[in-house]
Amino acid sequence: MTPMTETAARDAVGAAATLLPASLLARLLGKSASEWTLDDLVNLCAETGVRIVSLMHVGGDGTLKTLDFVPSHERHLREILTAGERADGSSVFPGMGVPVGASDIVLRPRLSTAFLDPFSPHPTLALLAAH
Repeated sequence: MTPMTETAARDAVGAAATLLPASLLARLLGKSASEWTLDDLVNLCAETGVRIVSLMHVGGDGTLKTLDFVPSHERHLREILTAGERADGSSVFPGMGVPVGASDIVLRPRLSTAFLDPFSPHPTLALLAAH
């Protein structure tokens, strides 16, 4: 197999990047991820029929975990995207010594990480979240 030239590799990466879910969102919003605002994502959800918000985070075992939320109205969607959502830390980090009853954590989404989940059977906005 012949090694790829630097130009060919750059072209391949550029072509792949336009197919990635995050670049789809950038194209739909007409701006780069670092410029996305709360209003951008709320409007996108309304226009594309997004019904589920997935907050993704790295669990104590190093694997990617997802908590799904179904906002009941626009205000609820805005609350999830700005303040995050509470989760039970003892179930999010099982076996890590997090005591039940004193284990609430808040998953706070990072708006610039949003993407439309291509694997979900329902229109879903996924975001990476910090805790």
